[in-house]
Amino acid sequence: MAFYSINKRLRGERTVYSTSVKQKNKGKIVFSKSKTFTSRTAALKWARALISQLEADETNMIAGYREVTFCELVREYEKYKAKSNKPLRRTASFAYRTIVKYPIAHLIASKIKSHDIVEYCLARKESDSKPGPATISIDVSLIRKVLRVGKSLLGVNCSQQPVVEAYQALYDLKLIARSKARKRRLEGNEYDLLLNFFEQKEKHRSTVIPYRDIFNISLTTCLRIPPLFSRAFPVRMIVVTWTSIFVAIPITRKLYTWVTYQ
Repeated sequence: MAFYSINKRLRGERTVYSTSVKQKNKGKIVFSKSKTFTSRTAALKWARALISQLEADETNMIAGYREVTFCELVREYEKYKAKSNKPLRRTASFAYRTIVKYPIAHLIASKIKSHDIVEYCLARKESDSKPGPATISIDVSLIRKVLRVGKSLLGVNCSQQPVVEAYQALYDLKLIARSKARKRRLEGNEYDLLLNFFEQKEKHRSTVIPYRDIFNISLTTCLRIPPLFSRAFPVRMIVVTWTSIFVAIPITRKLYTWVTYQ
């Protein structure tokens, strides 16, 4: 059982509030912490928040939730996703491999605080790859995802609350942002250079992938590679002549729209 006490006293000419939070177990004090504030409101807020945390920790111990590092949590989550009907996609897998290389991976999942999330984003921003706010935002979302499902899926003591609390600081520092539409287009002889590059790849004796066709279809349909070859919504192609190709672009599982390129 946790409880608090607030004592009002004078420090010089100022009034301060000495706040103490204690927790007892079988009549013995197992936790004690004190802090001084200049206002009673701040003292109450701190004491109640600390008591809530202590009671949550006690509940987790009774419920039998495990304590693991964030890296171990990610590894277990990846294994479960690999066996599920919706495995992690390439972007998420690559992002998790990057995340576990940072100090946050060695923290106990239940001990992660909002400032740990901010510190991760600052370190990520200064890394060699120099990722933009949109990329870091994806990392934060993935961290939040595994912390949100860790308790129910894996029986691990963790919570998404630290990420939620960190959002204001992350937006204030402009560390995360929504992705922007890409406006980059091929310029000059870039198309010919790319086509020649893919032609050289096709000439390799072990290559069976039609790189140039995929490149042209991707340009014509404005689709990236994953949507082109998705199992759920596969693009269907019909070669009509040597110079023209009809491409069926999936809108739904049963509805396609047709485009042609030459």
